[in-house]
Amino acid sequence: MLGGMEKHHKNALMKLRIHLLQEMVIEELVEHLVSSEVLTPAMHDDIMTRRTALTKNVTLLNLLPRRGPRAYEEFCKALCATGQRHLAQELEKKVKHQGNSITHQAYTMFSRPRGVALLMSNIRFDTPDLDYRSGGDVDSVLLQKLFSSLSFQVEVRSNLSAQVNVTG
Repeated sequence: MLGGMEKHHKNALMKLRIHLLQEMVIEELVEHLVSSEVLTPAMHDDIMTRRTALTKNVTLLNLLPRRGPRAYEEFCKALCATGQRHLAQELEKKVKHQGNSITHQAYTMFSRPRGVALLMSNIRFDTPDLDYRSGGDVDSVLLQKLFSSLSFQVEVRSNLSAQVNVTG
């Protein structure tokens, strides 16, 4: 996995570490992280062979920050899916309250759909100054697939005039 977890996510995990160690129920949580490919089967086995819940939780929290930029979001989703939504919400509060982070300006991306992606694709133009945009239809299809795969509701508007684009 390339790269590590974002710094503000690592900080949130560190600030809530003791609480997470005490509260997490790990068995099903780890299964979700394996299925989302945040953890490997070998990591799963390493965690689950630990004797106590505390040492299992320690092992997981030590692995997570090194499991790539998706690890935090997948961890929060797994917490929600396993009835531990309160822990995911506490993590998100910590992330939002980090003053030097731009994430306090963002919203959490757990909802489905995540929002609406409006694609405006102009291929044909009314003005003679602009030529037909060959390949624009392919771009539109690829962007629709991309945003759909990211769980956005996609709306496409094609060949709109400048007046419609401005006034909507």
